[in-house]
Amino acid sequence: MDWLSEHLAGVFLGLAIVFGIAEMFSLDLVLLMLALGALVGMVAALLGAPGAVAAIAAAAASVACLALVRPKLVKRLHTGPARYGEDGDGLAWLERHAGTTGTCDVPWARGRGLG
Repeated sequence: MDWLSEHLAGVFLGLAIVFGIAEMFSLDLVLLMLALGALVGMVAALLGAPGAVAAIAAAAASVACLALVRPKLVKRLHTGPARYGEDGDGLAWLERHAGTTGTCDVPWARGRGLG
């Protein structure tokens, strides 16, 4: 236990890295909030806080991020801008901005079912 208490900032940094890598696979933003909490715990440990205080700070930061930051991020990700302009009608937007929606005759596409 002496090693753990002497290298507490490194332990929190390791947790943050593991949570960050796992977040790349889950894409749920929960593990990202836990990684941010672990970084807060690392900062607390670097400032000389005892292990229990650093763990409480990490847990409090994680819960705060989960309650305050994550819902706003999820809402923003799920209600992004319209894909093809303001009205959401892709074909009308394409006709307005490209001028035509007909097929294009290109020499390299002939006979390949592309043109």
